[in-house]
Amino acid sequence: MNPLLHRIQQLLKDKLEVNADMEDDQLHFSGRCGPVTSRIRITADESLLTVMGHFPVFASTSKRAAACETVVLINWGLSVAHFSLDTDGEIVCIAQMVLFDGTPTDRQLARLIHRVWSCLEFYAESLIAILTAGADPALTIARAEKLRTESRRQVAAPDLSVN
Repeated sequence: MNPLLHRIQQLLKDKLEVNADMEDDQLHFSGRCGPVTSRIRITADESLLTVMGHFPVFASTSKRAAACETVVLINWGLSVAHFSLDTDGEIVCIAQMVLFDGTPTDRQLARLIHRVWSCLEFYAESLIAILTAGADPALTIARAEKLRTESRRQVAAPDLSVN
């Protein structure tokens, strides 16, 4: 068993109260991401740690062009993780960390896992609207990004006026 994966498994159990299963030298668990439950897989070798979140709704052949546009629009604003579309229509969110010259801290590991999980959660409703209801990708992603920007402004600049 990879000692880093064992450490991550313990971290998930202790800090996030998530029971991750070890299978074929990879961890996997299911997590709630908005209206859906996604499967998250974690793999590690001597040089690279990879966290992959698998979105449970596949893009049918008729929706592949919209799915490709959606992935490009989402990735434009992301810095740590990115979405990709497999040839079979599966949408995956991926974040990686190079492990060449050190051991990652618990905080770094938790942030990497959280980044994938939160990206899936944030875009879940938009992806469902695009893949199942045929919503316009540009409008749907723009609406989601606007909500994110507005919520950041509310946190950054609270209302300090006196009634």
